[in-house]
Amino acid sequence: MSTKSNIINIYLFVFRWLIIFVLFFIFTSPFDQPFIPASHQWLQPVLNPLIDLIGKLFNIKYEFSKDLASDSTSWYLLGFFWIILSGMISVCWSFFEKKNYHYNWLFGCFIVGISYYLSLALGTYGLSKVFKHQFYLAEPNLLYTPLGEISPDLLFWTSMGTSHSYNIFMGGLECFAACLLLFRKTRFWGGVVALGVLSNILAINFCFDISVKLYSSFLLLLSILIVLGHSGSTDFDILYKIKPGIALKEFYGKYFNKTIYRILKIGIIGFLVLNLFYPYYYTGNYNDDAAPRPAFHGAYDIPVFIINGDTIPSLLTDQRRWKKAFVHRRGYFIIQAMNDQMKDYKFEADTIRKIWILEDYTNGVKIDFNYKKINEDEILLERITSKDSIKIYLNKINIEQLPIRQKDFHWTIDTYN
Repeated sequence: MSTKSNIINIYLFVFRWLIIFVLFFIFTSPFDQPFIPASHQWLQPVLNPLIDLIGKLFNIKYEFSKDLASDSTSWYLLGFFWIILSGMISVCWSFFEKKNYHYNWLFGCFIVGISYYLSLALGTYGLSKVFKHQFYLAEPNLLYTPLGEISPDLLFWTSMGTSHSYNIFMGGLECFAACLLLFRKTRFWGGVVALGVLSNILAINFCFDISVKLYSSFLLLLSILIVLGHSGSTDFDILYKIKPGIALKEFYGKYFNKTIYRILKIGIIGFLVLNLFYPYYYTGNYNDDAAPRPAFHGAYDIPVFIINGDTIPSLLTDQRRWKKAFVHRRGYFIIQAMNDQMKDYKFEADTIRKIWILEDYTNGVKIDFNYKKINEDEILLERITSKDSIKIYLNKINIEQLPIRQKDFHWTIDTYN
């Protein structure tokens, strides 16, 4: 067999491998959309035993969830399995393949398919930035957490959440790439923009230890394939059997009637747009910074803490006393002790009986406090048991006055305070 034939066979083997792996990965990835079935959930009963078996083959000792989630052990194991299985199927494909297989048609389908998928993914992440749903404003408890206690990923998230304009810029770039990927004449440049954007995102995910490393790597791979798939011409024979320029022209011109093609195109784009915008239309939340927060949401200082009639001084050594308290928008109540350690509780406010219910996550024990609003910014909590009586005064802190919430802009260093 000649050197040229060997090169052809290697290229074709890699091409088949990529097609199979990409399809496996897409259909088992946790990428939920409003009107697109979550195939990974349907396949979960089959995937769970498979993931468990792979874990045993790798002799993984620690317990890990079988649910597929961002950078979970199960997802890494499954991704590795798809790589191996795709290679095995590609070998069988090569062995039984007929010589007259239409690779140009298959190549065209593959590039168009991953272009639409990448467009949907970039559009999803882009709009979540533009409408401030991904990098949201830091919750009150985080604003008062010592800097050294914040992990790098959470610190990055918090920093990004302080600037709506930068979110619009980054989200706009992702949406711009998503739009370019939908059309044949602009798809190459859409891939180029996506390649730049996703390279930056992947670097951020690795450097700040953000748990979307695997999925962002996969999206970057798709952008590379799209750029390579549209970089050829009729004179560039990437696989000797697959000519990218001819492949895409054949895909659009030979296999599709123009009218049918345009109807399908409009329908697909309309469906993608519906998936992207429906969550924001349904909630009416087009700017999460301005979205209403639940009752009692905020940060509270504790000027007075009374146990059994004794006012407890604010000493660092007394861990009975609260330093601050926070009500999180997701239904958490966080207590900051005098040594700055945080303790989370599940929070429920019964406005009829005037009761705050705190449930300990570790043991499920519930603690009830009667509350009384003294004024708009001051609340009195009271709890009486057979052993103790507790009174806690909470003064709400105006977090909007914190420097991190200011929107000042300085052209020169002389204007900084």
